[in-house]
Amino acid sequence: MKILDQMNLRDEDRADCSGMFTSGFMSIADNIRIALFLTGHNHAGENMADILTKRSAALGPPIQMCDGLSRNTAKDFKVILANCLTHWR
Repeated sequence: MKILDQMNLRDEDRADCSGMFTSGFMSIADNIRIALFLTGHNHAGENMADILTKRSAALGPPIQMCDGLSRNTAKDFKVILANCLTHWR
């Protein structure tokens, strides 16, 4: 998904990043289903790290489904990684 008015915005610290990426997050809290989509210049791993900094440390590690691209994982957080094999075909 591309948000047209965001496409020409550049992060001064990341001149090399020109792509647009969408990360989807799903959760269940107190029987409420939550879907969160983040679209912008950050990769999935950066978005995941932002979300996990706000998550209670008392909870167990979340399950993360992504392809094997190294930019998709949050390096500083423990997750149960469930790689998606559909993308490599």
